[in-house]
Amino acid sequence: MMAEGGGFCLRRAGSRIASPHKMMTFALPRSAIFVKIILAVLGTASVRSAPPRLLPLEISGEHVTVRLQGDAGAQYRIESSTNLVHWRTVGAGGILNGEVSVVDRGSGAAPWTYYRGVQESAGGDRYFPTVVPETSEDLASGVVVVPERESVLQLSVPGGPEFRMSFPTNAVAEPTLVTLRVLRNSGGMPNQAGLMAGVQLEPEGLLMTAPVFLQMDFPTNISARQVTSFAFDNRGSRFHLVPDVVTANAGTNRVRVLVEQLQSYGCGLFTLAELQTQAGTKPPARPALRMVTPLSDMAGCYPDDEKEARKLEEQLEDLHQPLVQAEAAALGAERQSQLLGVASEDEGTGALMRVLADRQTFFDQQLKPRVPAAAQKCATTRTLLPWVLGFERQRQLLGAGDTVNPAVYELFCAGGARCQQQAMECCRKQGGDTRLIDTVLGVLRQRQLLGLGVDSTDTRCGEDLSVDQVLKECAPEWFGTVRVTVSGLYNDITPSAEAKFSRTRVSEVVLTASVQSARVEISPENLFIPAYTNITCTLGGSLVASDRTEALNERGMSNPCMPGKPTQVRRDTYFSSVTTNLENITLEAVLMAPGTKNLFVQPSLRLDADAIRDMRWAWEERRAGPESFADGQCRFDETVTSGGNYEPDAGVFDASIFVNEDAFTWTAETILCRISIPEPMRFDFEHPFTGVRRIELELHRVSPPTARDVTAPSQ
Repeated sequence: MMAEGGGFCLRRAGSRIASPHKMMTFALPRSAIFVKIILAVLGTASVRSAPPRLLPLEISGEHVTVRLQGDAGAQYRIESSTNLVHWRTVGAGGILNGEVSVVDRGSGAAPWTYYRGVQESAGGDRYFPTVVPETSEDLASGVVVVPERESVLQLSVPGGPEFRMSFPTNAVAEPTLVTLRVLRNSGGMPNQAGLMAGVQLEPEGLLMTAPVFLQMDFPTNISARQVTSFAFDNRGSRFHLVPDVVTANAGTNRVRVLVEQLQSYGCGLFTLAELQTQAGTKPPARPALRMVTPLSDMAGCYPDDEKEARKLEEQLEDLHQPLVQAEAAALGAERQSQLLGVASEDEGTGALMRVLADRQTFFDQQLKPRVPAAAQKCATTRTLLPWVLGFERQRQLLGAGDTVNPAVYELFCAGGARCQQQAMECCRKQGGDTRLIDTVLGVLRQRQLLGLGVDSTDTRCGEDLSVDQVLKECAPEWFGTVRVTVSGLYNDITPSAEAKFSRTRVSEVVLTASVQSARVEISPENLFIPAYTNITCTLGGSLVASDRTEALNERGMSNPCMPGKPTQVRRDTYFSSVTTNLENITLEAVLMAPGTKNLFVQPSLRLDADAIRDMRWAWEERRAGPESFADGQCRFDETVTSGGNYEPDAGVFDASIFVNEDAFTWTAETILCRISIPEPMRFDFEHPFTGVRRIELELHRVSPPTARDVTAPSQ
């Protein structure tokens, strides 16, 4: 961010640039300590309202606060660029107290950074703002949530709030690792007070099928009447209000937020005007649909169904989020009007229950009518079922009893039967796949939990398949696990009389995966190539990786006023990381008879896996020199400057491997590889070093090849 300087550019939204004079840019020298920004905007006589105006930038370390003045009630977006061609959104919001303010934490390390303000939607529509969330790397917790029992996820922040989430039984359909990371800050908030507290929850987008609450307990008093809670995507988009219960008395300062979908949640102080401004926003237009691999790999057999299901998910979110925002705004307004007390948690909970009771209209108009069509396809059944179950269990929370709503029975019974049928068809069509087994067994398990069609003679809700039957048809020919660890440590100190250079780097990549499906191709011997077997496995797993590099440059080591202490220090720190689940990792094994040699084909193992990583860069420079009016030469002034940037999705972590026949062993039933080999690495272009790559791979065959597995080589 503004590593060498900064600048900005402002253009009236919708205006045309008739000449170069309609847009002016200014450069900020990096060495300037105090920066005064001169702004010139040339308008035209046809502009009825004053154009937006950027105020002087406020620079604090690596953070830049950008403020914009504009029309009251209008919605603005602040963008930055390093080349005046490609622009990124820093933040967005409505005018509050005369201006909108966002904090930029990641403009890149380009020589110049430019900013501009853009007024959104000339037609009057105002959309959910986009914020800039920043998580604390060292404040995180996780728990495996299983359907059969209650689970608790909690984390205490030293000197701050305590976060707690309680998951009742059947909150998820299958065992799921839920992680919580504390939000340290969030730029571009649509309220002047900003973020009080918040968390980022993963796996993002997972719908809860039972009421789940995020509880935030504060160690000090809170201004409870002005507290309102909100949610947004983990990237910061689609900021909207959500219902909550706020309590403040002698012993409790607590905010409880209803979590219906895993994403980012938080709370802050909102004025009544800020609530009204935010309540007037709506979901923005969706980008082009991008397919995401589902939990069970049905996309290979039914790609159109999966696309339709994803579109349905987006439609329901666009309809539901404005509803919960309106509910939250109403609760917040009641608190500020003192119509809803905050001293009693029971009173706040009662108000929340009233809000939930009003959702029956959404169920009747948006969910129930979609059930018959959704039940005809497994993909749409899987998408709609969490919504229907979630509302059903909210209804039970309100005292509706344990009776199952007919719409829930129809969707799960008919849709579950269709899922079971399509999964088995997919097994027979594309071969064994453990994800398809999970789909079939998941249907059987949920059916038993709900008591639907448990009689083996009642097939309306699907066949009463045995586990052995499912495994026989759906188990892949090969199964097993792979673990790849790549690590390296570099530490170098080069001292001299006048300077000391320190360089350190710590890198680690850990990939853990298991086989989900396997395809076997047997190539018979021909004139040029001996017989060989090609096994291609698709694996799923997780990747945890980090890379931290630090360069320290100290000068002036022999200064007589500071023996052994530098008068100039420059420290640069680079950090990249990723923690993610990976789908469709490809492992290919080429097997031949032992001792067979051929120029074109040789025994080998090849694994390809990578993931997008985030990158951070921070620098700090300290200079110490004699004071201008010092009595003695050893009184010093110290000047500190700093900067940096944050770039999400900036690079790729690679966990690929390739080994030849000397590094692994195989038989007709087993493939094994356990080796540690040197890994060439670099601190920079001038300082290479060697790390270690460890590979642990074990595959086993579970069934003989069938006709569907044998593929003749192409001629």
